[in-house]
Amino acid sequence: MYIKGRCIVSACALLFFQQAMAAGMDCAKASNTVEKTICANRGLHDLDAQLGMLYRQLMNTSAQAQPDLKQTQRSWLKTRNECVEDVTCLDLRYRERLQLLQAQWTQSAAHQPDGVD
Repeated sequence: MYIKGRCIVSACALLFFQQAMAAGMDCAKASNTVEKTICANRGLHDLDAQLGMLYRQLMNTSAQAQPDLKQTQRSWLKTRNECVEDVTCLDLRYRERLQLLQAQWTQSAAHQPDGVD
């Protein structure tokens, strides 16, 4: 029973890890200097994966918010791309965007509309 439980926990952890890695940029398709810089830096790639998962969660939360979220994401990508190969700049851009998206996620999770809304 103990070994079976460990196998189940290990399998769940592996699935979670694979899902988190899948959320990151596909480095085989990295086409510009910024994407190649992100793929070459494990920390940036991890931040990209976190941002990707959070962005998808927000997109699935509210259809009404999707156009604004897409627009702000496109704008952020332009700002991110200005960093080019500057790892410090990219790290800062990712952390700022993650903080903003996490605040939006907290707001959307806190507001649970009822029949009156």
